[in-house]
Amino acid sequence: MERNLSLYLLKRIAEKDLNAFSIFYDSYAAVIYSLALRIVRNSQEAEDIVQQVFLQVWHKASQYDAQQGSPQAWLMTIARNQAIDKFRLMKSKREVNWEEMEKPVSENPQVSGEPLHSLLDKEKRDLILDALQTLSPSQRSAIELAYFEGLSHREISEKLKEPLGTIKTRINLGLKKLRDLLQLHFRE
Repeated sequence: MERNLSLYLLKRIAEKDLNAFSIFYDSYAAVIYSLALRIVRNSQEAEDIVQQVFLQVWHKASQYDAQQGSPQAWLMTIARNQAIDKFRLMKSKREVNWEEMEKPVSENPQVSGEPLHSLLDKEKRDLILDALQTLSPSQRSAIELAYFEGLSHREISEKLKEPLGTIKTRINLGLKKLRDLLQLHFRE
C-alpha cells in the first residue's frame, strides 16, 4: 500500500473512521497473519494475534509517529511483539506442540481470497528471501532466530553461544543491509 494512503488511513482511524479501518485491515491482515503464524506456528493463535494487532491499531492509531518509520513498519512491530508475547506465554504454559513446531509453515497462508494480493505477497516474500541470502550466514541466522522464531537477543546469544553485543551487531548490520537492498522494491 502506498505510504501516503497508509498515513491518511491511520489519521482517519485515529478519528474512529470504520471505513478507513476496514481498508487498512484488508490491506495488511494477510501479512500480519503470515508473520504471526511463522512465529507461533498455530493458525488459531495467529488469527487471535491478527485481531489483537488491529484492536491495538484502532486504539492507538493516534500514537503513530511518522518520524519513527513507515506505517507498515509500525504495524509489523506491533504484530511481531504480539506474536512473540503469545509464543512466550504458550511456551511458559507448555502449550507448545513441539511436533507442530517441526513442521514447515505453509508457503502462503491465505487470509484474503484475492489472487492479486496473493501474488503480490508471494513476490514480496521472494524478494525478502532472496535478500536474506545475500547476508553472511551469521547475520542471516541471527535475524531468522529473532524475526522468524521470536527469540530475544539474549536467547539468541545463549543459543548460538556468542556474546550479546555480537548478536546485536549482527542483527543491526544485517537489517541495515536488508533495508538498503529492499528499499527500492518496497517504496511506500
